[in-house]
Amino acid sequence: MVEVSNEMKIIVKDEMETEALGNKIGNLHQPGLTVTLEGQIGAGKTTFVRGFLRSLGYDGHVKSPTFTLIEYYEFESFDLFHLDLFRVEDVRELNYFGLDLSSKAQTTYLVEWPKFDLNFVSKVDINVTFDVLESGREAIFTVFTQQGKELLSNLRF
Repeated sequence: MVEVSNEMKIIVKDEMETEALGNKIGNLHQPGLTVTLEGQIGAGKTTFVRGFLRSLGYDGHVKSPTFTLIEYYEFESFDLFHLDLFRVEDVRELNYFGLDLSSKAQTTYLVEWPKFDLNFVSKVDINVTFDVLESGREAIFTVFTQQGKELLSNLRF
C-alpha cells in the first residue's frame, strides 16, 4: 500500500473532470463510507456525487438535494444517502431524516454542507473541499479514518 498523507489536492478543469473524479472515488469505495463535500454554490459537489453514483451503475437523474434535503439510492447490498445540510439550521432537525431506519448493514453517506458533527450517523472518512480557481477547481481531500486513507492510496490518474 502506498503511504498517503492526511491531505491530497487534485485539480479538475471542468464539469467532466469533476464527474470523473467522483466516478473514481465511487469505484474505490466500500459500502459504509462517509464523504462530506464543501465548497461554494456551484463548485462541483453534486457533479462529484453524480460521478460517484454513475460508478455504481446508477443512470437516472442526479439532482442536488438542496430543497428535498435528502436523496435516497438503493443498491443490492447497501443504501446510499445524498444529503444537503445547507438549509438545516439545527442539528436536531436531522432526527427527522430517518437515517437510522436503513435496513441494510452498510450505508454510504455523501453529505453536502456538513455543518454539524455527524458522528451520531457515521464517522466521516473523507472530506472534499472544492475551491474555485480561474480555470477549474481544486479538490482538497482530507482523510480522517483508515478506510479513507486506504481509498485515497488506491486513487490513480
